[in-house]
Amino acid sequence: MLSKKDSAVSLPPKEPPTLTLLSTEELLRSYLVYSLCSFPTLVDASPALLQWAWTTSIPGVKWLATAVIRATFFQQFCGGETLEELRGTLDRLASRRVGALIVYSVEAEPSEGGHSGAPEAGAAHLHTDLVEEVYRSVDFATSLSQAGTHSPAVALKVSGLLKDPAALRRVSDAIVANRLFTDQSHNAVTALDGALSEKTLNVSSHDAFAMYELLEAMRKIGHRAKEGRTKVVIDAEWTAIQPAIDLLSLELSREFNHIDSPSAPPTFYITLQTSLRRSEPFLRAMLADAHARNYSLGVKVVRGAYVTAEHKAANVGGFTSPAWSTKLETDQCFDTCSRLLVDALAAQVQGTGAAEVGAIFATHNRSSVSLIFDLLRDQGLAHPQPRADESSHTTLVLRSSACNLVSFAQLAGMADDVTDKLANHLIAEEGSPTTLKYLPYGSFDKVMPYLVRRAQENKSIMSGEGEGGGGAAEEKKRIRRELRRRVASWWDGQPSV
Repeated sequence: MLSKKDSAVSLPPKEPPTLTLLSTEELLRSYLVYSLCSFPTLVDASPALLQWAWTTSIPGVKWLATAVIRATFFQQFCGGETLEELRGTLDRLASRRVGALIVYSVEAEPSEGGHSGAPEAGAAHLHTDLVEEVYRSVDFATSLSQAGTHSPAVALKVSGLLKDPAALRRVSDAIVANRLFTDQSHNAVTALDGALSEKTLNVSSHDAFAMYELLEAMRKIGHRAKEGRTKVVIDAEWTAIQPAIDLLSLELSREFNHIDSPSAPPTFYITLQTSLRRSEPFLRAMLADAHARNYSLGVKVVRGAYVTAEHKAANVGGFTSPAWSTKLETDQCFDTCSRLLVDALAAQVQGTGAAEVGAIFATHNRSSVSLIFDLLRDQGLAHPQPRADESSHTTLVLRSSACNLVSFAQLAGMADDVTDKLANHLIAEEGSPTTLKYLPYGSFDKVMPYLVRRAQENKSIMSGEGEGGGGAAEEKKRIRRELRRRVASWWDGQPSV
């Protein structure tokens, strides 16, 4: 019987080792970046400011802007410009028992309609160079896994692979009208049985060929990933194109996630944005589909980054916003979906499951992390192991049958305290990382637009405060504490680390 003391598995308040391991230069860089991210007006103005800096005729402005951004935001939030440059970042993460979810962070700008950027008749509908880079990232992850040094997963943005990303919007409209997304999208997607593989989509030939080419490219990715036992996460995007992405994810999950052996992780993971009202019914529909078709459902559950844009589009279109009205509703939806996934995992491990699943809980929220810890323990997916160094807290050890099926994730450059406490307090019996960093990479000029959009979409996270947050204000507080500790140690003549 566990005592109350033994059962305390919430994240401990003790400062993580990460900040003590960072150089003072790195701490100051982080503090500067978080300070800038704390001003929403500045974040909103950043695209115009960058456009001016890179196009002005004033000598030296472009060079200076590039140098400053490369030394601050790029180093803070990206792992490097190439896959080879990622190795050093992966090594540093591995030293903290943290894995990675690597993503080539080049993403196409969607057009509002028409065929802006569309290929000419007979030409390929995909950005071949971007697709090839995804192939390379999967091969890179597989080679590291086979070498036994790292076990990174791979993420991708579907919209970035198409020359005409607006095709996803037109296909989505054919699946479910935007105004019906909230209430009927989960039914519409799961009802389109084999629509892609059987080529029965009721869309133009241009858009149909684009989707078929995209599906074939994703199949090649799937074959490489499945052979190398590498997870591939299909990121979520805005609701105007999400039904097409859902349909693609459904087809790939049915084909590649068939159950080969007990507790084998899925190859493809969908991303569930709990900022959307449809999240819980969509998850239930996917769990039912996975059970009916005997495949394993991979889910990365996130809060989501498009809330403001979704509300704006709904106001313009005169329909109900697909996103929740308040953050509290999003938080409650995240926790509800997390419970559903842990319940399914527990039933799977115990041999009584209706569907097999793999779950990545992508959150910076300490309250949600503590809840999932409690669920894992209470459902028997992990057992507590008291720590000799922290008697008031307990390490959770994942059962071997759940090690490859449960993990957490946070963005690179953010919430390092949450990441390290997870890595130190949730241990896999087989030694694999239980915590991942979402690690973008790509050439500086191509990644910058991505970073600007991410900053805009995540500014509510970046400016968030409070225990459940993990935003810029909280990050700055932790850095200030560490800097004060170093100053005090220096003043006393003691080593700072």
